[in-house]
Amino acid sequence: MPENQSSLLPSISVNRPVTVMMGLLLVFVLGAIAYNKIGIEWFPGGLESKRLMVRADYENSTPLDTLEKVVEPIEDILGTITGIERIHTRAYSTSGRAYVYFHNSVDMDRAYDDIKDRMDRVLPELPEEVEEIRVYTYDEDDEPILFSALTLGPNIDNPEYFIERYIEPALQRIDGVGDVDIKGDASREVRISLDQEKLKAHNIDVYELSRNLRDQNLNLSAGRVMEGGQEYMVRSVGRIEDISQLQDYIVDREKGVRLKDLGEVYISTLENYSTWRLNGGKSYGVEIMRSGNANIVEISKAVNRVFERFENSRRWDGIQFRVFKDQGKYILESMNNLKMSALWGGVFSFIVLICFLRSLRITLTITLAIPLSLLCSVTVLYFMGWTLNILTMMGLLISIGLVVDNAIVMVENIHSKREMGLGPKEGALQGASEISLAITMSTMTTMVVFLPLLLMESGGEIRFYFHRIGIPVVSALAASLTIALMVIPLASKIFFAEQSKRTKPKGGGGVSRIYQSILDRALKDRALATFILLAIIGGSLYPIFNDWIDTRDRSSSSGRISLRFELPAGIKKEEVAEWVDYVEAFIEDNRDRYEFDSYTSYFSYSSMYVYLNMAQETLNWQQVATRWFLEKIGRGPEESMSRGDIMRDIGERLELPPGLTMRYSYSSSGDSTRSFYLMLYGDDTETLYQLGEEVVRRISTINELVGLDLELEENNQELNVELDREQAQQMGISTRDVSNSISYAMRGSSVGRFYQDGRRDINIEARLQEEDRETLEALSRLTFMSNSGNEVPLQSISELDFRDAARYIRRDDRKTSMRIRALMETDDVRRTDAQIEALMEGFEMPRGYRWDRGSSYYRLDKENQEIRFALVMIFIFVLFLMGILFESFVLPLAVIGTVPIAGVGVVWMLVASDTAFERMASVGAMILIGIVVNNGIVLVDLSQRLMKEGLSRNQALLEASKRRFRPIWITSLTTIFGMVPIAIGGSKVMDMSYAPMGRVIIGGLLVSTFLTLIVVPLFYTFLDDLRNWFGRTASMLTQRNEPIAESQQKDVAEKA
Repeated sequence: MPENQSSLLPSISVNRPVTVMMGLLLVFVLGAIAYNKIGIEWFPGGLESKRLMVRADYENSTPLDTLEKVVEPIEDILGTITGIERIHTRAYSTSGRAYVYFHNSVDMDRAYDDIKDRMDRVLPELPEEVEEIRVYTYDEDDEPILFSALTLGPNIDNPEYFIERYIEPALQRIDGVGDVDIKGDASREVRISLDQEKLKAHNIDVYELSRNLRDQNLNLSAGRVMEGGQEYMVRSVGRIEDISQLQDYIVDREKGVRLKDLGEVYISTLENYSTWRLNGGKSYGVEIMRSGNANIVEISKAVNRVFERFENSRRWDGIQFRVFKDQGKYILESMNNLKMSALWGGVFSFIVLICFLRSLRITLTITLAIPLSLLCSVTVLYFMGWTLNILTMMGLLISIGLVVDNAIVMVENIHSKREMGLGPKEGALQGASEISLAITMSTMTTMVVFLPLLLMESGGEIRFYFHRIGIPVVSALAASLTIALMVIPLASKIFFAEQSKRTKPKGGGGVSRIYQSILDRALKDRALATFILLAIIGGSLYPIFNDWIDTRDRSSSSGRISLRFELPAGIKKEEVAEWVDYVEAFIEDNRDRYEFDSYTSYFSYSSMYVYLNMAQETLNWQQVATRWFLEKIGRGPEESMSRGDIMRDIGERLELPPGLTMRYSYSSSGDSTRSFYLMLYGDDTETLYQLGEEVVRRISTINELVGLDLELEENNQELNVELDREQAQQMGISTRDVSNSISYAMRGSSVGRFYQDGRRDINIEARLQEEDRETLEALSRLTFMSNSGNEVPLQSISELDFRDAARYIRRDDRKTSMRIRALMETDDVRRTDAQIEALMEGFEMPRGYRWDRGSSYYRLDKENQEIRFALVMIFIFVLFLMGILFESFVLPLAVIGTVPIAGVGVVWMLVASDTAFERMASVGAMILIGIVVNNGIVLVDLSQRLMKEGLSRNQALLEASKRRFRPIWITSLTTIFGMVPIAIGGSKVMDMSYAPMGRVIIGGLLVSTFLTLIVVPLFYTFLDDLRNWFGRTASMLTQRNEPIAESQQKDVAEKA
């Protein structure tokens, strides 16, 4: 750029200081307002999930019955909807569920309406007991924001009433609370317990009686009447509000038979109610859901205040709340951890600047870019309607070490102009204008990193994450560029006005001279230098091809261990409680050994679970570093048992009573990479079960798979009725009537709701009394009227027996499936995967049956492919931008050579720190591409300008390397040290550590900075030679063609 030509923004900065100062004040004011008003939450809203869940409750059924009568009709009607990617269905003894996954291009509002419409159509075809089909939207907000165990004192006589009357209303009144779910309360129902002998004596059918009771308990429309010209709706109110009403209900008016004549009517707890216990004592689970976009932190604080009020109440002694999950607390801890990491990153950057610049005023001037840029970024987020959350905070944290780069380069260039003898104003204006294009393009190369992610075809969630991370980074970088172009020139003019002028520029010290000598040798012996560089790059390929670097994270410090016990059929709940006592005693005896925080148990007559809630701690980077140092010198704490070791130890040492089988598993939010899944598909559940047993036998030899669990274990007993249809038809007995009568007699039927003043209504259930349905002999006494008027017992027209049945039936895309799962406790996931593939390679399956690793495994692979695509696109976009800057097709290749050099640092950093190249590491790699080329851009830009001033190529490269040595190292080290708190660990997002991202950036940037001052000039010479060769070749071809053209012109002239 000519000396008399100045860039616009630097000119405004130098010539209009009041304008600049007012702009700064405006930024501070808006930033302060935005920072105080911006919302805070754990996870940002706006992630549109492409999943919906359909649920139809069908109580007291069997999985097979639910599949045939509920699930399959729902599957058929869902098949008529377009845009569905896959459907997973589950048939339970209490409900049928369908999990519907849509393609990314589908409008979810329309999809929701389509499913609601189809469910309304199919509802009349389902059994009468299915009163409603509900459609749920999957969303992060559907997860409970707080989960606590509630223990009541001994002076509370009626716990269920106390919870319903006091606890629930107090929590539901909190602004922002959407729902309160109490688990473990002994819910009550009105039970009509019918005596089979009395039913026979009065010739009353259970099925018809249940239908009549259900009709009686409704508000029925009776028509309209006109009075005084006004039309009124008439309704016959028949709902039951008193037990005596129900007892006196007339079943047969001719004989005067009332309901109480057929059995007992009373209020009781549900037969299958569940019990919760905390650390061996009776407890209840309290789940809090938020409503809409309410502030999670405020809800958490309000809920905890309610807990404290009950705990400190003098009226009720002994109430305790034990909070296991509190998103509000976790948000604050994570935010504070991020803020401290950002603060320490800024401190480290400041220390680097003061060490290099050795001037407090210059350092403070440059450091001013950090708070200003972050305030601008927060202001942008606020006016976009976004919040400070775990993703936007991550973007701000990444920006800490980047926003000072432009200011550093700007100050150095202005400083060099002052040393050449220019005055404060001229030096600031010329130095800023000269470097403005280079820092603008280098900033854009970092900003453009996030653009290719919008082109990803199927990475909806990845796009969402990077959008939330990228906007804070991009806005902070844009602000830092503006600060460098408008604030730094003015600050240089004002603060450095009295600086003594020097005619001889600084050389950069002894290290710079060493670099100069190495570069000079490399430019003179380019073949040797190229061989060394290729050897360095080739050496980094060895760990990649030998699978030294994993692609899935192997570490997690949170979660819980679940112990699931399979119970024998026909067991009493009292027996289950005794077994729970036994398991809890074992757990309590090993508290110190397993180092868990607490344990909870959950059981009914049909299920039994014990959970070890593992101790969790959020460490800042100083604590992580201190712990690592103490471990290295042998002074650290004893290593705790891993989750896999605990599960193995329980399996080996816990002696179970006869009839009790234990399955154990490990769960951790956001840590699917540690889970092993294998899916089997086919038509017959029994065949799948046998195949599953063989698979478990094969892969159980792999020690790294802990807690192998065959999900569809046959631990339930199911009544099987084989009806002789021909004989029943001859007697005039409808098979439908037989099926309905058995169903209503055995599993019962909901016939209405019982309304209680001041309390929530409860269900009214009608079924045979327990002694009439607990044995085959009792069931066989059911009778049906033949066409001759005689009573025919069930045993005369059918065969009855009990058989083993699965707890539920799983189907994927209308194929019955079964899942085998385990915890993958390994340091080499690739090797373990290879072992699994080898063991399953020769596994022969019947025709129509197949296996795979499950949708999550392939979704992870697809995600990795999308990330690789994004990396390639980022590489191309950066190349295009540099082509615009240098107005050359060739020269950008000299700068882009820093990317593979940075890859060397990434590889060896991952190897040295034993870090997997997982999602967060890939984030670091994408950002790294946009960062490492910046140093090469400013170096080549200066070399080009020096050559225009008359220096030879090698002299220009050596001089540019000399002048840019210090700013390149300062900008790199500020970024590196700004990332140190992230790289050491502690900060997390959704149980994924930021550390891999920080380590990737540090490793790549460190190596690339060491070699940029040599690699870029070396590549530049090769490419410049190539460009010159093309120029000479084109010139020679042109010269050869000129004589031919002249000869042709002469021939034409002679002929004329």
